[in-house]
Formats: sequence, C-alpha cells, structure tokens
Amino acid sequence: MPVPLSEEQAEGNWHRIEPRQSHLVWEGVGSFLIQDGLRIHYQQASDATHGSVSQAVLGPAMGLLLQQRGLVPLHASALAIDGVAVGIAGDSGMGKSTTAQALHARHHVLVTDDIAALSCDDGQVTVRPGHAALRLWPDSLLRVDVNPAAHERLHAETQKRRLDLSDGVATEPLRLASVVVLCDGDEERLERLSAPHSAFELLRHYYYPELTGAVFSPSVLLQQCGDIAERLAVYRLHRRKTADAIDGMVTLIERCSESPRSGQ
Repeated sequence: MPVPLSEEQAEGNWHRIEPRQSHLVWEGVGSFLIQDGLRIHYQQASDATHGSVSQAVLGPAMGLLLQQRGLVPLHASALAIDGVAVGIAGDSGMGKSTTAQALHARHHVLVTDDIAALSCDDGQVTVRPGHAALRLWPDSLLRVDVNPAAHERLHAETQKRRLDLSDGVATEPLRLASVVVLCDGDEERLERLSAPHSAFELLRHYYYPELTGAVFSPSVLLQQCGDIAERLAVYRLHRRKTADAIDGMVTLIERCSESPRSGQ
C-alpha cells in the first residue's frame, strides 16, 4: 500500500520512530511506514532502484518491524550446525556474510543473513529464519564461481551483491546455541566471554541502533541482551584478515554448536 506524502515530507532523509508505528524516508529510495509488527507500507521514489528499495525493506524497516513484534534484532548471520543455530556477528567489514557463505558451502543450513530475530522461549534463545539470501562482495562470489555482474548491487554505495539461495535454507525457528563475534587477531582462536561481557557485546551488535534504539531506553536494550547472554555462549573469534584464514575460522565455529551457556 503506498504511503501518502506531502511534497515537503517526500524530500530529504528523516524518520519518526514510535513503539507501534515508525516512518522512514530516504531521498532517492522512498517512504516506509512500519505498523504494529505486521506490515510495511512503502512509496518508492521515482529514481529508486529495485536493490535500494529491497535493502531498505529487508534492512532498517524489517529491524523495526521485528522490534515491534517484541523480538531482538541482532546484526548477525546464523547457520544451523548439528541441529542448532550458531550466530555470526561482527563490525562492518569483518566478513559475517563471507563466513556464512563458507559455512553454507560445507552444507550447513542458512538460517538468516545480516539480521537475526531473537527471542527467549522456555529458557532458551530462538532465532527465526530470514530472507533466503546472502549479501556478498564480488570476490566472495567469484570464489563460488558466481559472476558478480549477474547480480544487482544492494544499493548505490556498495559493491555487495545479493545471492538468492534455493537450497540449504531453514524454514523453521531454531535454538540459538551461541554467538561468535568476529574480530581482528594474529591467529584463529576462540575466546569465551563472561555473561556481563556477553551482554555488552550483544548490545554493541544490536541492529541499526540509531533507529531501533529510539524505541526503548539503553537500559531496556541492555536488559534484553542480558537475558539472551544468560541463555547461550558468546565468543570472540580472533582471526587474521587473510583468505587462507577462512577454513580455520569455519572449523572453530563448527565447534560452537553445543557450547555451554556463558553462565555455566
């Protein structure tokens, strides 16, 4: 359903965030109205590309919709390993999606990429399936014999492409056993964090905090992350930023599918 806008409203970049209804406007992309955790209405700008609109819907707008549903949106990918999910978080450029692609190539099922919707259910953390696609840099696509030119860029300011997947994707929620946070290091090794450090690390990777963080106070967000941190293990994965490090990273992540909870 198109969002009616005045001429003044349709200009520039702005947002209005409320608990049950949020309105986002990006010049050259469009206007997005997110309501009651159920629907996203949008009006596409005349010069918008399909990629830029999709990125807005599946990114910031989806993060707000998930939050309206009472879920915790984490900036992370997740894959199913031995029947449970393992999350992969990290700062921009750390290689979350590239690592997810390497795990998928080892026949681990993709649960979600870029944004993970979490909830605490019956003493455990659950992650819900996301869009069946990976967001990859051209060199990552070339490593799996995919031509980057055949895939549209996510938006005008990035070279990342979206690789839609038809196989090896989750269709049901899964228990999240652990979250692995990628960081720079001299070698590939895992560092398990304490529950308090885990909560702050999860808070640091809350999805699009400049928007989703406008709904709740920092103390509420920290409490949400603390509740999650008590129910799973959070690791830092120190790794070299070299192409030959990926195999060692994937092997270490595979060991996290049945990690003990941080508080144990």
